[in-house]
Amino acid sequence: MELSVDIKKAAYRRHAVLENIRFTLSAGSFTAILGRNGSGKSTLLSCIAGILPFEGTICAGGIDLATLSGRERARRIAVMLQQPRAPHITVEELVCFGRRPYHTFGHDRPDALDLAKIEAAIHETALEPLRHRYVDTLSGGEQRRAHFAAMLAQDTPVVLLDESTAFMDAENEARYLELAAAMQGQKTVLAVLHDLSAAVRYARRVIVLDKGTVCFDGTAAAFAASGIPEAVFHVRRYTAQDEQGEQALFFR
Repeated sequence: MELSVDIKKAAYRRHAVLENIRFTLSAGSFTAILGRNGSGKSTLLSCIAGILPFEGTICAGGIDLATLSGRERARRIAVMLQQPRAPHITVEELVCFGRRPYHTFGHDRPDALDLAKIEAAIHETALEPLRHRYVDTLSGGEQRRAHFAAMLAQDTPVVLLDESTAFMDAENEARYLELAAAMQGQKTVLAVLHDLSAAVRYARRVIVLDKGTVCFDGTAAAFAASGIPEAVFHVRRYTAQDEQGEQALFFR
């Protein structure tokens, strides 16, 4: 599903955070949003998710999201926030909530399709040993995995990830970035990342925000060669072997 964003202005207490943000994501693409702290990355995702008000229009599949109910929006867009809540429910119950947009909550019981998607999400995120644990008793990284699984179970054509690998160790971070990258061709993924090396490795397109506006929009390869990493993020580029022994580009 194509996602078209045209935000003229988004503000907190009259202070403009985003201005003149325009881009269109093709269906089945994986785009990374990069930027320094305070550049507006999370604000952008919150506008798309319908959490924050803004001036402009955001369309998914040609439909203005402002015209949809919350349930209809949740059937099109799944979002994993930067700081998701840790409710006192089990991991399995949290993953089940991913199917809520497709039912009248409290009335409809999960059907065979729901159960299949719930089981697949738990399996893909390796949460079988934790499925009966309470979410608020888990570590920060484990809680992230549980929310990621709920998002997978929601099974929407558009996925928003706001630094979804925060608090994860390197192994799990790579696992979930690979899961996100594997959605390409099936889902439109927009991911806020803090790791420039991961953005170049996994994303096909990179959008960089600086002071609330877009300062770069292009392929990951073009971003790596643009000078933006050095100028905006003050990092240097290195070529080294990755975990598989292949040559890869790194920034630090």
